[in-house]
Parts: sequence; structure tokens; C-alpha cells
Amino acid sequence: MKADQGNNLSEMVYHYLLDMILSMKIKPGDRIPEARIATQFGISRTPIRDAMKQLANDGILNIYPNRFAEVANWDEDLIKEIGITRAHLDNLAAKLAIFYGSNADFNRMMEHAKICLKAALDDDVALKIKEDCAFHLELSMIARNRQLIEFQKKIYLKIEFLQSWRGDFLENPQEQYRQHEEIVTALTDRNEKEVIQLLTRHNMHFHNLEKDFPVDFFINP
Repeated sequence: MKADQGNNLSEMVYHYLLDMILSMKIKPGDRIPEARIATQFGISRTPIRDAMKQLANDGILNIYPNRFAEVANWDEDLIKEIGITRAHLDNLAAKLAIFYGSNADFNRMMEHAKICLKAALDDDVALKIKEDCAFHLELSMIARNRQLIEFQKKIYLKIEFLQSWRGDFLENPQEQYRQHEEIVTALTDRNEKEVIQLLTRHNMHFHNLEKDFPVDFFINP
């Protein structure tokens, strides 16, 4: 019972810290206020440290043992590495989604795109980011590959974190919607070549990969 309570506390603190980070209440480079959180929730530091370890595994925190933990502040090389990985995994997800997916599945992706656009127009940046990531994660769900889903959840948590503190990674809402709509149309048409091209250009532009890689680097097997 005590173990279950500890796990529940750790999960609660994890989501609390994640929300604070994604809403920019705690910014990259800021230290995690362990003592304040312990006092606020009336808990020991053990579940807080367990939650911080999980966030460190997610790549969102840096932990310096016996000193402090701080929100990560990624350099351009790491951001590029995330973009390269994302582009290849999205393309794999698209191929599998065409094989397994139905038109109803692809319509669910479009619903995320619509909510994403409305959130942007309503100036709800947090919801815009979340729904943009949900659009891409839905593609992995349709792909029905548990390993891929696991990898993509980690990647898109990083993408959500990246967009929360780097305004230059927030795309024009109407253009983003147009690209999402084109991707869904190509999926519905089962046009694998078109889907891969659209996804690749979409992801390359987001991560500014054009200056380092040709499009064929991601499209060709």
C-alpha cells in the first residue's frame, strides 16, 4: 500500500512539474524548488526526486546529484538530433498508418488539426502546441506499433517542451493547418509517396533542417 501511495505521489508531482515547465512558470535554466513543493503538498522530498528522475529521463530536467535539478536548456545540436529522429519516425508511422488505418482514423487526425487552429486563433498557445503534437501522435497510434508509439511519445513530449520556450518554433497557424490538411488528404488517398514528401518537408521546415540535409536524405530508404 505504501509503495502504491509513493508511486501516486511521484506521478502527481511529475504532472505538476511538467505543467509548470510547459506553461513556462519554471523556465529553462531555473532550479526546481524542492523545499517549496514539499511544503506545498505536505510530502517528503522522496516522491519529488522520483518525479525529477522521470523528467530527467524525458530529457526535460538536468540533475546534479547532491546539488540541484534545473530545467534543461537545449543547444542547437540536440534540437537538430530530435528533428532528425522525428522526421524518420513520422515517415515510418505514415507508412504503417496507410497499411493499417481507416478513413475514420485519419479524420481523427483532422480533428486535432482543427482544434490546433482554433486554439491558435484564440491565443491559447499551450493548447495549440498540445494539439499539434497530438496530430502527429495520432499517426503513430494508427500505425499500431507499440514500440513506435513509445518512442514517439517521448519525442513529442520533447517537441511540446521545445515549442513552449522557443517561440521561433511556433508555426503560422493557417499554414500549419494547410499542411496538416494536405497530409490527411494524402493519407486518405493512400498516396504513400505524397504523404512522405509532405511530412518530410513539414518536419524539415519546423526544425530548419534544410540547410544541412537534402529532402532525399529522409525520403529514400
